[in-house]
Amino acid sequence: MTRSYAGKFFVKTIDTLFRSIPLVRVLYNSIKQAGNIIASNKLVFKKVLLVDMTETGVKGLAFLTSDSTLKTIDGRRYISVFFPSAPTPTTGFMLFVPEERTVEIDIDIESAPKMFVSGGMLRPENITLEGKKVSYETVDD
Repeated sequence: MTRSYAGKFFVKTIDTLFRSIPLVRVLYNSIKQAGNIIASNKLVFKKVLLVDMTETGVKGLAFLTSDSTLKTIDGRRYISVFFPSAPTPTTGFMLFVPEERTVEIDIDIESAPKMFVSGGMLRPENITLEGKKVSYETVDD
C-alpha cells in the first residue's frame, strides 16, 4: 500500500498512536480489520435472503454473511445476516435471525445493492422465490 519509507513510517506512527488511546483503539481495530477484509476480497456475501421480520408478514432483504450458525441448547439455529440501509447499502445492521424465518431469494449479489441504492425502484427482472417465478404488479391509483 505505501511504497516509500516516509509513507510506511507515517502509517506505522498513526497505527501506534491510535492503538494507544483506549476508546479509539476499539473503533480503530474494528475499522482496520474491516478494511483488511475488504482489501483482501474476502468480504463476500453468501446469498440474498428474504427475512420474515414480524408475525404480521413484513419481509426484508438481507445478505447472508457467514456459513456458520449459532445453535441454542434447544436446537434452534440462528444465522448472521446484514440488512443494508437504503440508499446507502454500505451502512445497515447485522442481526442473528432464526434460520426458519429466512428464505433464499434468487437475486444475484450484484443486483441486490442496486435495489437498495434506488430505494427499491430498480429491481431485477427475473426473480424466483422457493423455486417459483416472482412477478411485479403495478399498483393502480
